[in-house]
Amino acid sequence: MKKIKYIIIVLMLVLLTTACGLNTGTRNFKSKNGILQVTTNGSWTEAKAGSLNSRAELELRSLRIERYVMALTEPASNFDSYEDWLSVVVYNNSQNYSFDSASLEDVEIAGFNSKYVDFNTLLPSDDPYNTENPNINMFMRIYFIGSKNYYTQLFMWTLDENKESSIVEFEKIVDSLKILK
Repeated sequence: MKKIKYIIIVLMLVLLTTACGLNTGTRNFKSKNGILQVTTNGSWTEAKAGSLNSRAELELRSLRIERYVMALTEPASNFDSYEDWLSVVVYNNSQNYSFDSASLEDVEIAGFNSKYVDFNTLLPSDDPYNTENPNINMFMRIYFIGSKNYYTQLFMWTLDENKESSIVEFEKIVDSLKILK
């Protein structure tokens, strides 16, 4: 009888852990072009190709909490300098989001001088029945990373209500970033 109770308890714990998405392992993800690699906890998976951005080389989503990571890279040879590239991408992003170059913070990523910006933005809900709250308040962080051969924009976003826990998660992913080429 005790053995049956023990088996039932173990099965319930396994089911509960699986249902909650509590994956404690780590996963490595490499960009499609082989330039970047990041390590995440086991709750992250690759998003459907092109679902976050048709030009993205890396598209990830968390299964546990609505969080996303996307990377865009460009050859450094297309620009005169990191600062030249940065002015172009900051201008392009500021057309869609509310920040400017004065909002950028310095940070070192993978041994490279880089910058990032945090901001909130409203995204339209894709739910046609959501007439009371047609916009979703999102928190977004964009890293601008300049390595020797490539310049990378690393976009990370989540619902604003998940901001604090997501910042910790995003920083772990950025700390794991490896530039392979």
